[in-house]
Amino acid sequence: MLGKPESRSQTGILERFTLTWNRSRFFGASRFTRCGSLPRFHLIAICSSVGRQGSAFRVNALTSAESRRPRTGLTIVTSDEPIPVTPGLTVRITFGPMFGFDAGCHAREAIRISRFGKTYSGPSSPWWYSARDLYRLMQQVMPPETTVARLCRDLGFDIHDNRIARQLRRCDAEALLQRLRENNPPVPPERLGMLGPSASGERHYAIKSSTTGLHDGAKIPYVTEAWAECTRSENRGHGTARLQLLLNRTPSLAAVVVNSRSKELILQGCNLYRLVQGPGTGHYNITLSIIAPYIQLANDGKEPCLAPFSEAIAEVLRKACSAAHRAMEKPARKCTIKDAAWQVMAKAYSAASGDGRYPANARQIMYAPGPTS
Repeated sequence: MLGKPESRSQTGILERFTLTWNRSRFFGASRFTRCGSLPRFHLIAICSSVGRQGSAFRVNALTSAESRRPRTGLTIVTSDEPIPVTPGLTVRITFGPMFGFDAGCHAREAIRISRFGKTYSGPSSPWWYSARDLYRLMQQVMPPETTVARLCRDLGFDIHDNRIARQLRRCDAEALLQRLRENNPPVPPERLGMLGPSASGERHYAIKSSTTGLHDGAKIPYVTEAWAECTRSENRGHGTARLQLLLNRTPSLAAVVVNSRSKELILQGCNLYRLVQGPGTGHYNITLSIIAPYIQLANDGKEPCLAPFSEAIAEVLRKACSAAHRAMEKPARKCTIKDAAWQVMAKAYSAASGDGRYPANARQIMYAPGPTS
């Protein structure tokens, strides 16, 4: 549900814009857990951006409402008040005046996208963690007396282990991860779901599902999709491209710059530099979607690292953009001398032969179109 502007200055300039995202449950993943119910909104990244812009956000959870203002990595609770009992969670974000775009457009796009495709509702997988990841998770689990069995059960794994999770050493975490992987096969990437061809209108579509191995040993399945449309470029060999990035069904503010050159696209951004051979020069409008239980961050600014998905990204962009280039409207073909001759040939012969009563040679036919055209 989108809100309306909260306030205006005395000069009538819009200073703050409020939008509300309603969810039936809390976010499916945190900093340490890689849950099967893929998150659609990344609260940490949102709060980081809100804090930098001098803004605030308000959280309504069941029976109380808190207003918070991020500051230098910390979140200050500015108010806490009771509200009528309301199921679910509502996050209301108030953007400051430094935002130079329609802040609600990303929320509206996320709501629209949520109506398409299939989603994954299964449990987490031990293949999505490295031993280091599992060890960090056990050190952060709450309450402190949580057992390994209880932690694994919350993640969707069945194991009998009554040791206290926080007391396990790194080597214990490695042995535990090995046991979990032996009892739980990897999740096929196709089960993660997809948005589908209709999620972005009538544009040309391509999809690729695969699994990538991270350097720490985690095996991450993913689904990459691309939609593209193309119009003709006026400059031979030079075009433009606009790319919208979707991460787990959520529009991302991270920028991937794309340039269209002769028979190739050049991608740069989000720890990705790639040449995509094939698509011809044109003006492209591209949407790229990545669905995965875990996407690494490239830096402290919450920018996603797309390098592990590089091959799949190149493949879907090559297919979608090449199809879009082939299907774009072709310019009118110039009229050749042969085309002009065939347009008047029948009338010229008729005039030179007296409507077919007499024979006519080529020279007579050549002069005939003058008075008859």
